[in-house]
Amino acid sequence: MADALEIFRRTLRVPFREDARLIDDLALEARPVIEALEFAIGSAGADPRALEFREALALGALLGRRASLHRATPSVALVLVDALEAALVAIDRAPAPAVIASLRSVIVEGYCAAIEERVQDDAATRAADALAPARIAPRCFALVVAGEHDPDRLSPALDRAARVLLDADALACLVHVAITLEPTEDLAATVLGFDAAARLIGVACVFSGIDERWLAVARPRLDPAHLTIAPSLEEGLARALDAAGTELRESSALVRRFRRLLGTDTRRA
Repeated sequence: MADALEIFRRTLRVPFREDARLIDDLALEARPVIEALEFAIGSAGADPRALEFREALALGALLGRRASLHRATPSVALVLVDALEAALVAIDRAPAPAVIASLRSVIVEGYCAAIEERVQDDAATRAADALAPARIAPRCFALVVAGEHDPDRLSPALDRAARVLLDADALACLVHVAITLEPTEDLAATVLGFDAAARLIGVACVFSGIDERWLAVARPRLDPAHLTIAPSLEEGLARALDAAGTELRESSALVRRFRRLLGTDTRRA
């Protein structure tokens, strides 16, 4: 196997300099793929649809995923197949063309699937990093949770938001939820759990943008009856301002701006 791995390293001719640093890591990940293929070819021959090939092809997909998560260029997904073939030839397990085709397919599929995961992960990171309370009145803040969020990244972002409210000696915070993803139990518990953190620091939390879907998935983790949920953003604003002791007047510029945002104000600015 040591000779096969050395052949793999030598054959893995990556076309770009930034890919060269990944060779040792990919060789480490390739070892179980080579071992599984050695067994499958020895047992089932040239038919990649055979049960013996299931583990080998699954490991091949993971190898492609690993390359993608390391931000290897797409060409690496293709040269991985050539390197695996050379390693198998070195141990007298030359793969048939059908096996090579299946291996190429799963490696590229694993690479592409990981790109999609990485894009979603980057989007969730940017959305969490951008989360910050905005002061809308004396001791009253608004926090807009919009876009695509992952609970694991959203939770520390909400903790940072709570610290901002504490440092500002806030009395109330309007939390408007405009998350584009379908709510899950973890996501709903993370978002609506901000109410508990706000209460601990003496801040009244008012939610808007929450519908029955959010409440339904949140119920196993918290009691929505304790939450203050406004039916609209404008109503949520009014309740948050009231909790902060600020009077909301019909003629205020703040009301007009929020109405224009909601599309309910037809008067000219």
